[in-house]
This record gives sequence, C-alpha cells and structure tokens, in this order.
Amino acid sequence: MMGFLKSPDTALHTIEILTPFPHPFQNANMAQLPPAPDMHPITDAHFVHPEKRVLSNGVPLYAIDGAADDILKLEAVFPAGRRYETAPGVSAAAAKLMTEGAPGLNGSAIAETVERYGASLKVRGGFDYTTLQLQGLNRFLDRLLPVVHGIVYEASYPEKECANYVRNNRQKIKIREQKVDYLADNGMREALYGPQHPYGYKMTGELFSSLTRQSFLDHHRRTIAQSQPFLIAAGRITDQVLDFAEAAFGRAVRMPIAATPYGAAQPAATLNIHQFKLGSVQSALRFAKPIMAKSHEDYRPFFVLNTILGGYFGSRLMSNIREDKGYTYGIYSGMTHLDDASYFYISAEVGSHVCQPAITEVYAEMQRLRDIPVGDEELDLVRNYLLGTILGSIDGPFRTADTVRGILQGHLPMDYVQQLVDTIRTVTPVQLQALANRYLRQDDLLELVVGWPEEATVLGANGVGV
Repeated sequence: MMGFLKSPDTALHTIEILTPFPHPFQNANMAQLPPAPDMHPITDAHFVHPEKRVLSNGVPLYAIDGAADDILKLEAVFPAGRRYETAPGVSAAAAKLMTEGAPGLNGSAIAETVERYGASLKVRGGFDYTTLQLQGLNRFLDRLLPVVHGIVYEASYPEKECANYVRNNRQKIKIREQKVDYLADNGMREALYGPQHPYGYKMTGELFSSLTRQSFLDHHRRTIAQSQPFLIAAGRITDQVLDFAEAAFGRAVRMPIAATPYGAAQPAATLNIHQFKLGSVQSALRFAKPIMAKSHEDYRPFFVLNTILGGYFGSRLMSNIREDKGYTYGIYSGMTHLDDASYFYISAEVGSHVCQPAITEVYAEMQRLRDIPVGDEELDLVRNYLLGTILGSIDGPFRTADTVRGILQGHLPMDYVQQLVDTIRTVTPVQLQALANRYLRQDDLLELVVGWPEEATVLGANGVGV
C-alpha cells in the first residue's frame, strides 16, 4: 500500500491501461479539492457514565443505554473465580459446565433455545470472577429467562458431561505441556505467587482427575447461586430489560462472599529460572515482577511507559528485537491486574539459537529508558496511539460496557477514564525516566526461559529439565 502511494503517477498510468475510462482524478485540478479537516487534540474522553440501579435484593445494575436497535448485552459478574475455590480447578470447570443442564433442560435443549431466539449465552471463569454473558433481542428475553434462571440457581452438572470434561482436559493438558509458551506462562505465575496460591497453581492431569461432579455443584451453590454479583446491561435499555434483570437476579437473597483463605504469595527463591525442553526449536521468554495496582498514583504514567517499551506494535522491544534483529515474530510487555495482586511482564518466543542475544536486548531497552529521556516525537506518537485506543474502548454501548466492567473489577471511580486521558496528555519525559529507574530494573525482575537455549550446556544441573 505504501509503495502504491509513493508513486502516484505510475499508479494512475496503470489504472488507465487496465480500464477504458479515464481515472476521475486524471485531469482534475488537485488544488480545488476540499482541504483536509483540522486536527484537534483529544482533551476529553466523553465517557458516558452508566446509570446505576439497585435490584430488590441489593444487586447493583449498571445500565448503558444507547443502541439504535432492539438489542442487549447483559453481563452478570460473580465473585466465583480461583480465589473462591475449595479445590484447584473447580471454578473454571463449574463455569464451563454451567450451560450443560438445568431443571427440565439438558445441554442440547439449552443450546437449541438460545439459538432459536438468535441469542448467545456464554459463561467464563477467571482468577477472581466468573462472568455470565447474554446477548440477544429484547423481545425474546421472556423466552430466555427460564434458561438463565435455571443455570444460575440450579445448574445440574450432568455426570456424563462432567466425566467428559475431566477426560478431555486431561488429554488437552498433555498436548499443551509440549508447548513452550504454555509452560512459560504457567511457570511465570507459579514463580511469582507459589504453587499453592490461586494465582500461581497450574493444572495437571492429576488435578483434573481429582475433580468431581459434587465439587462443581458445591462451588456453584456456594458462589454463583448465592453470592452478590454486579450486572452490566448495554444496548437499548427498556422496562422489559429491567424486569428481566429483576426476575433473573433480583429476587433471591444474595450476600457478599469472602475469598478462600490461602495465605501470602510464596515467590520462587531465585529470579533466574531456565526450564530445558530438549529439541525445542523455539524458546519462550518471560520477564515479570509484581507491580502497583491500578489505583496507585504511579499506574497511569507507568501505563504510558509500558506502551513505549512493549505495549504496541511500534514499541521499542518490537522495533529492536523483531524488526531490527529478527529474533521473534512478536514481543510485548503488559500488566495483569487481579483483585489481590498485579504483575508486569514481557513475553516473547524466540529462536533457541538467539535466546541469549534476545535477553540481552530486552535488558538493553530497559537500560535505555532508565538512562535517556524519551524524545518528544516518540512520546507524541504514543500519546496519540493511546488516546485513540481509549476513544475506541468507549465507542458505543457494548465497548463502553467492557470498559465499565474493568473499572468495577479494578475498584476504580467512574471518572477513571478521564484521569487516564489527563495523565497521557501531561506526563513528561522526566517522569517516565524516573518511573523506569524505579520499576524497570534487572535486579528485581524474574527471568524465565523455557526451551533449549545455547547456554544450556553451561547451566547444566542448574536448570530444570522438562
């Protein structure tokens, strides 16, 4: 595309040959074309705050009205993730199997009902929350109510489906454990939090074998059926939508639920972990450290710094290690924020023969941010990228709903989007350099390699065989 634009005369000539009609701009006076619209800086996010309502039993509902059509996306976010488990793996399984049965409905009947009315029903489990998402047309909500009410309060977890889930996931684990990226992601979290922590344990075939139908039922009854969720409704918000939310979630007694006691994180004793996987063509690199929560005063400017380092396709890590050196197809940095912890990470898969040079370049880019202030041109580019991304995240009721969910899960104020915009516009190179010296240091960064780097023969018994 860029080559085409750089040679307009050649492009027009080519079009003239291929078509019997002259190009509409061929003889036009280009000076008569209307001028391009003026560019204006983004100063206000124009984030429309949701309207908060409270159902009869105290469950909060955040309504985002704005769809032109008769459509709705409703999410119910329950405190029912890993932090609320009594056995490892039970929360994800309970979420996955919720739609497999309810009183008077098996999994096929549930799926057929949802499909018949042009809807979508998904349940996904996470570290902290389990989220039920329903999308569909408002006029069919009364037909979908028995399905939603049934799986929320009385999901049946049929024995056959539970057994299939356990068996299939035992097989999937065997396949995943052959992949260096899977091993690296799990190894990173285990090194940060410990193998017994809900954020750190990794599922194994043995753990899957220990799961039972009764464990799924117990988790569901204790959390999803009884705990207090928050609801987000986006689309055309009508009385019909509010009545549906009340009938599905507002009539049963619901109470706050405490997380399962699990103790403090127990990070690995060493910051350098190399897991050797014989014959691996690629090595997975992970660098990580605990980081501040989103509510911390350093988070918003660090969000900008992370973007410069590895948070978008034009980042320094990508420009150096992918574009210049050709060590990887992609390298990124980012932050994961959970209810009880947050961590910063850098992630890449590189050729095993360039594993050590890639590690060296990662630390070199961090060093450069510590030593040299970010230039104005680069910072302006990142500002525009981030501000555009934020505007995209609040474009329309459905995307706004995703942003609202992040705000609520992060326990942040509703004006947080504007706070982030203000920080992006005003952060200075001096502030970013100070943050780099505070947070981007090699001496407190976990370095984990899974694969077969060249230095494996030197490390010998110091590594962990995979």
